[in-house]
Amino acid sequence: MKIQVTKKHIEKGKAKDCERCPIALAILEQVPNCVSVDVTELDICGCLNCGTAFDITIPRKASDFVVAFDNYRNVKPFEFELELNQ
Repeated sequence: MKIQVTKKHIEKGKAKDCERCPIALAILEQVPNCVSVDVTELDICGCLNCGTAFDITIPRKASDFVVAFDNYRNVKPFEFELELNQ
């Protein structure tokens, strides 16, 4: 599934907060039934309301974004593929 991180997510996101970073906000908004998510530069962990948990390696493009955002660098909207096997 394609995740689009928009300007709105970037503006609302919080640096160094794995639950409120722009990628986490985008996933919560765009993945059906996602009730929680944590994003680090290494992985994306979350839970769907059916009780199913996921823990996947973050794509390189998204990892680079996390590092830049957490270091208060300017970032731009982007999209990446999130492989969830539900």
